[in-house]
Amino acid sequence: MLKNILKLDWLLILPMFLLVTFGLIAIHSLSFGAPGDSLSIFDRQLIFVVISLIIFLVVSFIDYRIWRSYASIFYLVSIVLLVLVFIIGKTTNGAVSWFKLGFFNFQPVEFVKIALVLLLAKYFSQVEATVLSWKNVLVSFMYVFIPVLLVILQPDMGSAMVLLSIWLGIVFLAGMNFKQLLVLLFGGAIIIFGSWSLVLHNYQKQRVISFLHPGQDALGSGYNVIQAMVAIGSGGLTGKGIGNGSQSQLNFIPEKHTDFIFATISEESGLIGVGLILLFFAIIFFRMKVTIESSRDRFGRLIVAGTLVTIFFQILINIGMNLGIMPVAGLSLPFLSYGGSFLLTIVTLMAITQSVWLRSK
Repeated sequence: MLKNILKLDWLLILPMFLLVTFGLIAIHSLSFGAPGDSLSIFDRQLIFVVISLIIFLVVSFIDYRIWRSYASIFYLVSIVLLVLVFIIGKTTNGAVSWFKLGFFNFQPVEFVKIALVLLLAKYFSQVEATVLSWKNVLVSFMYVFIPVLLVILQPDMGSAMVLLSIWLGIVFLAGMNFKQLLVLLFGGAIIIFGSWSLVLHNYQKQRVISFLHPGQDALGSGYNVIQAMVAIGSGGLTGKGIGNGSQSQLNFIPEKHTDFIFATISEESGLIGVGLILLFFAIIFFRMKVTIESSRDRFGRLIVAGTLVTIFFQILINIGMNLGIMPVAGLSLPFLSYGGSFLLTIVTLMAITQSVWLRSK
């Protein structure tokens, strides 16, 4: 067993471990000046980390090719869960997105991410052409259309964007040509503009408006972004120290342990801490690129590519909304933000990536 563990890609695992540690430190620091539930949030996250470690070790040593046979089943189960959440789900912040299971809240869209990566990887691994036809693109789009529609109805636009990004990233890497990409981007732009009046709720429109003009409603829709930007700016080079961030400790930053944990870390650890976090993410992406290039089959390459796209897009949106350069989308920061189902999803995808690495050697 020890010999097999040594074969793992530790250049990828070490930055993952350090990012999770950063997140635990930030979540624990929020308990210093906060009442009641904050310490239990840290306790729960620590439990999720231990469970994630076990899942990572187990899934890493399972041959990733076995998931090809279960991809369709996982996808169907994920669709059923998205339907059930409307019936027995828990409403949080106006969205019916969660199942409450004792101390653990499960968000079914997180399972959808795993299922979608596996199903799209399976589908495109069966396509022999190096350049995709429009039929391939449209068939694959139908796989993502159903869960995206159900997620939009919750409503959870942030997660819907992640699912679409997974599809677009895998389709592009599977062999979509530049002309097809332009047509899809143009069609997407039309849909986005049409969604303003037909799909988006008022609070979602306010998020976009506050992104464009954050000072217009500084105590309302623009409050989150403004407080996050103040926290990031006040951190300076070395930060204010763990547990000493005024914006986070005095609860000026909402959702400070989930959506805006980047602002919390920036305030307490400064530019040095942020630089380390970005460096760790860069190392992870580099090692995933190496895994893609060394993979022996198309199925493995597309799984790793889908995982890379999933993580990259959530990082891009989360840090962007903390900096005020992207609308608030309610997306957590991989490895760092509090959340059991979110952490388990990311770690599971990384474990399958590690399985691809082990079998490419």
